Amino acid sequence: MGIRPGQPRAAPADNLSGRQELLSIKERLSTIADGVLEGSTDKAVGAVASQILNVYLRALEQERKWKELGEVEERISALEQRARQGGSR
Repeated sequence: MGIRPGQPRAAPADNLSGRQELLSIKERLSTIADGVLEGSTDKAVGAVASQILNVYLRALEQERKWKELGEVEERISALEQRARQGGSR
């Protein structure tokens, strides 16, 4: 049925994988930055790789927003249904 108002949300398993992806990207960006600063990574390569990872981060954020919007829509739908039924549980 979805989440009822006041019902605590369980942390979804994909939330953990999302955090792991974020940590992985942060590590990669740090490695790229270190390589550029040390001179072992070409500046142009580092810039392009960073841009690609930034696009990936934005895609992850958009995905998170869509999931959150879906949850809000489910909760609103449940509230509307309860209101139509006179608020009874």
